[in-house]
Amino acid sequence: MENRPQKAERKEMTEQERALLNKLLPRMFKLKLIHIPQSKESEVIVEPNRSVLGFKTNCYRSNQKYLSGYVTQSEFDRVVFRGSRLARYS
Repeated sequence: MENRPQKAERKEMTEQERALLNKLLPRMFKLKLIHIPQSKESEVIVEPNRSVLGFKTNCYRSNQKYLSGYVTQSEFDRVVFRGSRLARYS
């Protein structure tokens, strides 16, 4: 029988380790670890852009069935743009 290295048991992270990981992981990788829900009639989800420093600006068309009776595309795009600026500088 070969002497293979045994797999290390996975242990729970301590709060200190979790804080360090959160500090070191770039936003882009953190985003991949969370589940982003789909839009539905009661809420429209605007996904983050690739740099994770703002939001995608092309979401109106894919959510038009939920938004068309409430807000125009130009109003929606303006709100998303402003939200992106807030996210970028926070």
